[in-house]
Amino acid sequence: MPDQSVKYVHMIAHRTKDHSGEIEYIGAALDVTQRRVAEEALGKARSELVHVARTMSLGV
Repeated sequence: MPDQSVKYVHMIAHRTKDHSGEIEYIGAALDVTQRRVAEEALGKARSELVHVARTMSLGV
């Protein structure tokens, strides 16, 4: 992006032929940036939780 941020996009396309036999592509794009950021945050939280659990078990 112009501000150097990253935008994650999920794209789907389907190839088909129109009535004259020409190949055309029909597709859609979906911005999944928020989902990707949330998944990364969840992964980080899980990693931190595993670390805390290991630290706690060593202290017991």
